[in-house]
Amino acid sequence: MLEDPIISLMVNAVMKIDYHKIIEGGKELIGYNPSGDETLGFDKMIEGLIVKYLRENGYNGLIRGEEKDSYLGDKREGILVIDPVDGSLNALRGIPFYATLIAHADGEFLDDVTRAIVYVPALNKMYLAIKNKGAYVLENGTLRKISIPKKYLLKPIIDVSSVYTFKFARNLSKYGKIRRIGSIGLAISFAAEGLLDVVIDLGKRARVPDVAAPFLVLMEAGGKIIRDEEIPLNPKARLNFIAGREEIVNELKKELWAERRKISDESS
Repeated sequence: MLEDPIISLMVNAVMKIDYHKIIEGGKELIGYNPSGDETLGFDKMIEGLIVKYLRENGYNGLIRGEEKDSYLGDKREGILVIDPVDGSLNALRGIPFYATLIAHADGEFLDDVTRAIVYVPALNKMYLAIKNKGAYVLENGTLRKISIPKKYLLKPIIDVSSVYTFKFARNLSKYGKIRRIGSIGLAISFAAEGLLDVVIDLGKRARVPDVAAPFLVLMEAGGKIIRDEEIPLNPKARLNFIAGREEIVNELKKELWAERRKISDESS
């Protein structure tokens, strides 16, 4: 494991959770989160368990979640942002493409994120990153450093993260095959390993908890990100982005970035 006390806390917090049991027992719709999205029972339970573990094991920094804006704390000791289940509908249906995303930052903006984990319980896989120290995958008990491969296999694969972005499918298809796996954070992490090549959202539907952790994983793996600037670490904040293999990101920026939505409350 990476020798870092905050990363260790984040990792241990998710490894203590019995995801299968909680998801099976928490499939009811219980309301809406602060961003206005539907909340399932397991979303709230998993976020609560992560916060409980962190507090009981000495984390005193400010904690912000997808299901609750703030769990208070001293932001002088850092800010931690949690997305308990990115890809809740996948988890509800038994599709294994969902993940817990946790990012730790030294300041109030997306650029201030210094540590990240993306845990994929159904695949028994975890992505980790520390700023300026690289990106890693923990799988089958083995930790290995990752970077974006120099070549893609056959054709690039582009994950499209909002319905609005699908309007540009004809443009996107010039650069590769289009997919949508249903978890923004996991798609970006897959791009860091070369399983996908680029992830794009022009509809400003992605929220900070969806991207704060996987953006660091991707950057530390040698990827490139084009995004809206000065994004605060507010769980409600939304943004446009293109993230992945540098040469494709650059081409898509030229082709489509001007078409991005600039009003945060427009629907996708």
